[in-house]
Amino acid sequence: DRDVTGVQTCALPISGRRVLVGVVTNGSGENARARVTTGQGNVLTAQAGVEIARRVVAGEVKAGFQTPSLVYGPDFILQFEGAAREELK
Repeated sequence: DRDVTGVQTCALPISGRRVLVGVVTNGSGENARARVTTGQGNVLTAQAGVEIARRVVAGEVKAGFQTPSLVYGPDFILQFEGAAREELK
């Protein structure tokens, strides 16, 4: 497909969801597990990127490599539509 400017475009799905499961183990062998459900991956990536850019422009930034959760906290992902976290046993 091409838009009116002649630039090639492609249609991305905007529905669906993603489920991620994380497991961490400490030095004593104890585990913690959680499941995060989000909306469609491409849409979430775009929304998170815009939100991170907004915060960087506002001065909410740490120097060096950081993940979004290290800079903005573990609940950063939960502000986006369809995102939820569940602690697993």
